[in-house]
Amino acid sequence: MRKIAIITGASSGMGVCFAVQLARESCAARQELVRLRARGAQKKANINIIEESVLDEMWIVARRADRLEETMRLIESEAGNTGCAAPLVRVVPLDISGR
Repeated sequence: MRKIAIITGASSGMGVCFAVQLARESCAARQELVRLRARGAQKKANINIIEESVLDEMWIVARRADRLEETMRLIESEAGNTGCAAPLVRVVPLDISGR
């Protein structure tokens, strides 16, 4: 099953910060899994806990597509700086306020 995080309000403020931090944590977990598997880690429970933190996709949602694109580039840039592949980021321009 694919793990997908849906973050609303990801075009500014706390939404951007949350999306970037979530991507960072997913990257860190992915890197730790690689290290554990390379060492032949025997404790399956530890690997399972870390696997839960690895995202396959992030859907970032807000009204302004241009700002969502900036958020996506920021996430990809942060991941590139750590040498880790970010989760696939999908931009979803959508007004969920019901107005």
